[in-house]
Amino acid sequence: MDQGPGNFDNFRFFWRSFIPHNPPLQICVDAVWHEIVWRVHTKHLKQQFGLVSWLVWWFFVVIRSLFKSTPFQPIIHTENPVFAFLATPAHRSTLDPVVREFSDISFSKVTSHGQFVDGADVFSVPEHAPDVDTAISLLKSTLQGVAIAEKYLMSYGCDMGIRLKGRLAARIYECLNVINWSEKLNKPTAPLLLTYELLPWQKGLVWHWRRSGQRVFHFMHGQRLDLYQQTMATDLVLFSKIDESWFRKRVDPSTRIWTVGHPRLEKIRKEVRPRREKIQSLPRVAFFFQPVEGDYSRELRLDDLRLMTELEGRAEVRLRAHPRENTDQIKADISEAGIEFAEVSEAGLEEDLGWCDAVASSWSTVSMEAAVCGRGIFWTCSTPERYPASAELRKHGLGVLITSGSDWVPYIEEFHNGGWNSPVVVADDKLRSLGMIGNMDKSWSERLNLN
Repeated sequence: MDQGPGNFDNFRFFWRSFIPHNPPLQICVDAVWHEIVWRVHTKHLKQQFGLVSWLVWWFFVVIRSLFKSTPFQPIIHTENPVFAFLATPAHRSTLDPVVREFSDISFSKVTSHGQFVDGADVFSVPEHAPDVDTAISLLKSTLQGVAIAEKYLMSYGCDMGIRLKGRLAARIYECLNVINWSEKLNKPTAPLLLTYELLPWQKGLVWHWRRSGQRVFHFMHGQRLDLYQQTMATDLVLFSKIDESWFRKRVDPSTRIWTVGHPRLEKIRKEVRPRREKIQSLPRVAFFFQPVEGDYSRELRLDDLRLMTELEGRAEVRLRAHPRENTDQIKADISEAGIEFAEVSEAGLEEDLGWCDAVASSWSTVSMEAAVCGRGIFWTCSTPERYPASAELRKHGLGVLITSGSDWVPYIEEFHNGGWNSPVVVADDKLRSLGMIGNMDKSWSERLNLN
């Protein structure tokens, strides 16, 4: 019987034990794990029939490269800081405050599709290796990676399947190709700042900056998760001190960990209006959806959503879709959960946080954003044991857990008897002691010694 593929820490140890002298293949580990646990149905013809179709694609690309070479275009101005952007609100708002400090100088940036943008120069990461010898070398490492992943899955009684082999080969080869390509970039003389390292072009940038002896700053963009928060950065900026010990065990010993506030938390703290002081009505609770992905199924999300039904007649409720969610699907889930008294928000994040007295979420980073804005925090989660990061936040006094509808009752009474206190609402001195907000009179350049 398929017992599941274990966990990322086990896989990382297994993976690296087979490739101790192949650093590029080592840093592909999270990308490989992503393919294993997601098992997304591919629509790409080159992966439809596993290794066979992918190898046919590889052979075609190599032959084509013999007759059609793409001129190499390096980053032009690498004496300026480089910011790697993903096209989502969380990533932009995480780096925006830091980027604004460099507004008086020019800087390079990277778009969500791996394009380098510097003034009028725009160019993309190439699809293929520059020559046949390099392509064959990358192919050997790719097949080695697929074989290691298959051994790991077999040790857990899991069948890899034909399509997963094709997806793994495509992902590993792309990562290795970008890493190889990045070594030909101009040597940077300024730091790299990013929020995410899972995609191949990001791995290439981090690899090149590290090899060049430059600093790489990784700003956490969301609550810690094995899959999305792996890093090879020299400097790691966390949301709080709560996660420091978890990351210390998983990053390079030389990586410096910073808990001096977080730009995204401080930014939203400035932008959201103060909470209501005079409470003369029902409490306002904003529920934040998490997308159905990974092992968070639609059934689990419906169970979490149903925890809100007890608030009918006791609170005003606003339901907010995740930026990656389909609105029609959200409405269908709300209907199936039997919630007819709540409104579906079409407002921005700042407006929803400004409207509410508290947020409800299964495991969203918005709970930390709510905390720094003085809003209450309710972890509405029918399976709290699945989310140790959220449990640790609660352990340190950030919010309370709601696992059944009746759990709301004492907190509704507390609201009407003078308002919520700790741990529903977190005091500023607590936020500062945890490193969630820092000395906002100091620039990020000063705090992180960027100058």
